[in-house]
Amino acid sequence: MSKQIVITFDNGAATVEAIGYTGPACEAATRAVEEALGSVVARERTPDFTRAATASTRQEARRG
Repeated sequence: MSKQIVITFDNGAATVEAIGYTGPACEAATRAVEEALGSVVARERTPDFTRAATASTRQEARRG
């Protein structure tokens, strides 16, 4: 899947969605857009964010 940043405007509010990103990379990818638009009112993390964090934790546990 290719990586995309989708910005949707509706009634003066903007929604920024990172598609194809996992873990904290999605927040890093949208940071500049969020800063340009103003303050973030809410943040919703998709299952991709959690899956990447879980996989990272498992890798660290195996090394130790």
